[in-house]
Amino acid sequence: MKNRVNSIDILRGIIILIMIFVNDLAGVANVPAWMKHAMPGSNTMTFVDLVFPAFLFIVGMSMPFAFDARRRQGASIPEIGKHILIRSINLIIIGVFMVNTSGYSKNHWLPVSVYILLMYLFIIFTWNRKPRKSKKMKALFSKLKYVGIAGLVALALIYSSDSVNSLIELRTRWWGILGLIGWAYLVASIFFLSFPKNKFGLLLSMGFLYCFFMACEAGFLANTCLRKHIIFSSVFGSHSAIVISGAISGLIIQQYHHENKWQCFKINLLYSVGLLVCGLLLNQLSPIHKMFTIDKIMATPAFGLLSSAFTIWIWLFVYFIMDIRGKINWSKFLKPAGMNPLFAYILAPILMAFLQFLNEILGAPDFYHMLGRNFYTGLFRSLLLATLITWLTGYFKQKEIWLKL
Repeated sequence: MKNRVNSIDILRGIIILIMIFVNDLAGVANVPAWMKHAMPGSNTMTFVDLVFPAFLFIVGMSMPFAFDARRRQGASIPEIGKHILIRSINLIIIGVFMVNTSGYSKNHWLPVSVYILLMYLFIIFTWNRKPRKSKKMKALFSKLKYVGIAGLVALALIYSSDSVNSLIELRTRWWGILGLIGWAYLVASIFFLSFPKNKFGLLLSMGFLYCFFMACEAGFLANTCLRKHIIFSSVFGSHSAIVISGAISGLIIQQYHHENKWQCFKINLLYSVGLLVCGLLLNQLSPIHKMFTIDKIMATPAFGLLSSAFTIWIWLFVYFIMDIRGKINWSKFLKPAGMNPLFAYILAPILMAFLQFLNEILGAPDFYHMLGRNFYTGLFRSLLLATLITWLTGYFKQKEIWLKL
């Protein structure tokens, strides 16, 4: 991507690193409250709650650069729209497969660990970017793509759940993290293409999406048959609004980064203060209705606005060090995860499934989960896992294992 802003990749790498850490830490005993998700209805948030909205925000930050790159390659608006739709569908498909692993029947003839390992193998086959260094590998992965698609279809057909009885028992559930990102990316992209390089238009779009959230929570579309599959208020409202807020920040970066980095810093700081104030003002209405509370599960507007502001502050810190001060050597470890986030995200469950498979084959004690029975050993375990996943992402990137939707 021409004129790539490295600090955005590093921010994404930091968020991925934290995501892997906190997801693993959730299975550790006696974790302090500030290192876990805030309780629903508590009207507060922890740094753990920030991870998902931060990733949504970064999806938006990258939009201006990604879409401009496609325009420079000669892509028309319909072609860009097709790319957006396909990419969103791909994210939703992977998200649905991932979220259904938790409901996999224990009585199925295929062990869950084997099912998960095959699922991720087929995902890699289907969406790995074709290797560029070797023509033989490029030809091989072109063929493996069809193996991956056929494999995923087969896994969808053989999937079994104790709570469902039908030909295909995969269910959307809550779409999974990747599925939610796919929906938000699709909705936000429609608005972004409607107001290209128009920050004011995108601000109005962000406000509209948060208003849509509040309308849904007040009863709008309550009787729609799709409500059992989609929570309209968050999926089509606040999540998409967070992506739009990131796109506005991305436009500011695109406009000022190469001309005046301090101006870029100051305008983004001012923008973040505006988001923070709006979030705090909305939260003052929390005694009236729970839609005004700070709630990660509901994805309330106050939560979305505050999360967006905090994400900008983290990026500003990275931007100051990397782009203003020119200190970049420290970031080399994180960059592969930032540039290949999908692969980094699926590596942790791949490793967990592999360990489970070994335990089943060898009949050995589950030492990994035993480490989580004590907070301090569990904390070390989670830190080690996050570091290992980040390193492995860089290693596999060198081997040209790089997922690209």
